[in-house]
Amino acid sequence: MFSSRIVPVIEAFFRDLGLPPGWADDGSCSLTFDRLGTLSLLPAPHGSRCLASLAFLPGRHDAASRRRLLGQAGFDPATGGWLHAGMAADGAFVLTLDVPEEGLDLPQLDAMVRRLQGLRDLWP
Repeated sequence: MFSSRIVPVIEAFFRDLGLPPGWADDGSCSLTFDRLGTLSLLPAPHGSRCLASLAFLPGRHDAASRRRLLGQAGFDPATGGWLHAGMAADGAFVLTLDVPEEGLDLPQLDAMVRRLQGLRDLWP
């Protein structure tokens, strides 16, 4: 579960979108966008980090696309977090930003989502 300090940040993010957060039993919440994919906000298992994950089906699913996906992984200076990259069982590409909960605020959460959106644009 997210800490009690982070819950209002996530609720404000969804409120700015004009949507309810739709909390799941595991403490996560997600939205599915037509073009962008599925955005999920998840608490890390140990509870001190926030994960913002984007799962999407790429336009092309070839070896070069998969290499480009995996090449994105590493420290992300744009957000100050770690970017993880992989594939789901259904073949969706998954990009996840992992940042400490401490200091996470609405502008940083918005920046994380915008960063994932920008990365998504690498696979039209």
